[in-house]
Amino acid sequence: MNVFTEWHHGGLFHAQQMLWEGRMGAKLFAPVGFDWVSEGFWRLSQLPDTQKQYLYPLYCEPGEDGFLKYWDKGEQINQRRITLEQFKNTKFDVIVCSLAEHSATFRALRDKYQPQAKYIRL
Repeated sequence: MNVFTEWHHGGLFHAQQMLWEGRMGAKLFAPVGFDWVSEGFWRLSQLPDTQKQYLYPLYCEPGEDGFLKYWDKGEQINQRRITLEQFKNTKFDVIVCSLAEHSATFRALRDKYQPQAKYIRL
């Protein structure tokens, strides 16, 4: 099972890792790369420095599974990242939205590229 969500708080993402990966055996992904912004799916901030903080691919390293991994220093754990192009070519079962800024865009993302996925708004 593949689950997509946003990363805006290390502790919240880690909690989702423990749920989805630890208890459910799923793979949890968060966005990386600026295509998410340019195509209108990531709207946490319009400030370039903030976008870089959350989406800059050079903060990540290549993972053995073909996806990028981000080392969260605060939570002391690797987090899986996915580009928009990879998202379009990977089947997702669940899309989790935890930010009001992404309510409409994550639903549109699901409708356009992952119509089989369940949409959960926290």
